[in-house]
Amino acid sequence: MDTGLGFPQVTDLAVEKLVIVKFVVGSNGKVRSPKAIWSNNDTANVEAVKLIAKMPNWYPALNDDLPVACYISVPIIYYLPAPSESTLNDHALVPNNIRDQLYFNYDFPGTRTPASFPGGRGKMKQFLAENLDYPPIAEANGVFGTVIIGFTVKKDGLLDNIKALKGIGAGCDEEAIRLIKAMPTWVPATEDGQAIPSEQKIVVNFKVDEEATSHVYENVDEMPAFPSGQQGLKLFFANNLRYPEDAKATSIEGTVIVHSVVEKNGRLSSLMVSQSVSESLDREAIRLMKLMPYWNPGKLNGNPERVVIYLPIRFKLK
Repeated sequence: MDTGLGFPQVTDLAVEKLVIVKFVVGSNGKVRSPKAIWSNNDTANVEAVKLIAKMPNWYPALNDDLPVACYISVPIIYYLPAPSESTLNDHALVPNNIRDQLYFNYDFPGTRTPASFPGGRGKMKQFLAENLDYPPIAEANGVFGTVIIGFTVKKDGLLDNIKALKGIGAGCDEEAIRLIKAMPTWVPATEDGQAIPSEQKIVVNFKVDEEATSHVYENVDEMPAFPSGQQGLKLFFANNLRYPEDAKATSIEGTVIVHSVVEKNGRLSSLMVSQSVSESLDREAIRLMKLMPYWNPGKLNGNPERVVIYLPIRFKLK
């Protein structure tokens, strides 16, 4: 850390100068509140604190994969003319009660709390799992990986400045951004009891099932079926369909046709609207498909196979 370090004007140049500086690395990586907590010569304190204040942003500490503020303590040693072996190896100049605080002791400030998804980390994982739509083009081409989304949680808990910091393409970046935009209002970060804006990062994983790379049939000996048959499917729609308010207000009706692949285990994948009516009706149709139980898979020569289906979902006002 010699760059930018001004040597203090001291009278005893035969003594090495040591300052322990404690500071906060915020959840956004910014260094703040540097303070000398111990030194063997008070004249060295000012320059040591100045040096820490000039530092660039750090990578923040992570708690349960989320960036959080933490305290850092580091030693700054002024050597004349060269470091002694005892100072380098044993911190001989440092009393025992301070020696234990050296370097990266992550001590989280009690007055600052990070922003959080309502219900905690587990609820956020559940939200991502239940609402992620694997882009068909990515699924068809075996595109998988991790998308990192950065965003700001404002003081009111609303999300802003949502963008992909690391992407994998094939529609996955856009889908990850859509997921974050669809999130409920967060619990904002606080400092000294006051809500503050904070920067967040979330990892969205896209993983292609091995079976998703196998052949998809359009016609087989035994086509896929809803587990309780056509009557059960009608009852499912009757009990679960929520007519969008904007479509009600403008009297929009019609039939949305949803493309899906019934996997060998009966799971519905590759959901995609193949015939659209309106944005809100299309979205409701996809939501209904996600709610469905596993189907009875299609079979060819007695063996389950991946089969494409086109399911019409009718929206009609009473």
